[in-house]
Amino acid sequence: MFVHAEARHGVRERKPMLCLEIRGDLSEPVRKIGSFRLTVFAHSQPAAGAAEIPSIGAIISMKGSLEAVVELADREFQLLTGIATAGRLAAVDLSFQEPRYGTGLFASCSFSSREPDDVAA
Repeated sequence: MFVHAEARHGVRERKPMLCLEIRGDLSEPVRKIGSFRLTVFAHSQPAAGAAEIPSIGAIISMKGSLEAVVELADREFQLLTGIATAGRLAAVDLSFQEPRYGTGLFASCSFSSREPDDVAA
């Protein structure tokens, strides 16, 4: 769980946010980086990003590992949490722009309980 405070128009709020951190190794290095840390957030109504491409998340850093965030709908997040807590999360497939200056956008991602070799079959 992630909690932050913010103030808008003089009103201070405390906002909790559910998140899941997934770490792993990339099947192919990206700019000589071989590992990733993906933080997945739950949101009641996630929207597609309105930047260069429609996006569901972003690479936020390339220092030591590819660090990224993805926002899922509450139900999607619950399903992913169930797979992960059962120890069944075997693969994460990420589709993203080539990172530029350490950042980039995610077009898609998928989570699977099957190993990558099984997914292709």
